[in-house]
Amino acid sequence: MNVEQIVSLGPELADFLDEFADCFGRSEPRSHVAQYIRGQLSELPRKSVEPIALAAGLRPRTLQEFLRTDVWDRARMRDRVQQIVVRDHGKPQRIGIIDDSGHPKKGRQTACVNRQYCGRSGKIDNCVISVHLTASSFDTTFRTMVDSTPYLPNSWHQDRARCEKAGIPDDVVYRPKYDIALEQLDQATCNGLTFDWITADIWYSEKTRFLSGLLERSQRFVLEIPRNLSCWSFDPGGQPSRLASTAENLCRHSRHVHDQPWVRFHIKDTGNGPMVWK
Repeated sequence: MNVEQIVSLGPELADFLDEFADCFGRSEPRSHVAQYIRGQLSELPRKSVEPIALAAGLRPRTLQEFLRTDVWDRARMRDRVQQIVVRDHGKPQRIGIIDDSGHPKKGRQTACVNRQYCGRSGKIDNCVISVHLTASSFDTTFRTMVDSTPYLPNSWHQDRARCEKAGIPDDVVYRPKYDIALEQLDQATCNGLTFDWITADIWYSEKTRFLSGLLERSQRFVLEIPRNLSCWSFDPGGQPSRLASTAENLCRHSRHVHDQPWVRFHIKDTGNGPMVWK
């Protein structure tokens, strides 16, 4: 967005930010969040604290303190976002997207940092991971993140002195990422934000507690599964009389699957052409 566009949206943006005024205890953070967001919407080549502060005529330390030490009610802010989505974007059909992302970091001081798989770098890396819930309309004309939760590794959970030094409260404990995702779904439901379908990647599909959690909530879902997943093409009952097969073998050889017509789905356009799945 250029300066003119940001200026033209000024009144609308101010009205939107006013809906979060009660999430801040003092007037200073309320003004700083507006300045920070305007900086993120600007055409600044670098959107870190210092250039945003200088462009707004502030001392960089002012915004640094806003991000580091100023207190706001994160839970209320999350709830407000979800309530606004329900109020203003009440699409008849809505998809919930569950995913986690890694943010590479240096050193050991950043809260929750750990050696773990990082999707951004594509390898085991020193990073911070957060679990996200995103809402999307079926036609993708509307998409927004509605929850984001940092993942506390078990090594941090077991070292409460390290947690205290990093400012992590005692009530923040280790939870598997799939449990965090289910809690995010429950919180969204409490705010009236429900989903016709949930989708997630292969890591979540391999976690039986996550699948059981979706079934217990009567939540429809579409998940990517590994080709070597052990499964049946029919309900085997409580004591299966036939051994499970891999998903790949079932797709290739099972009569139950072959009797169904294959349907082509255009997933997206890529640099190598369209991605079409059956």
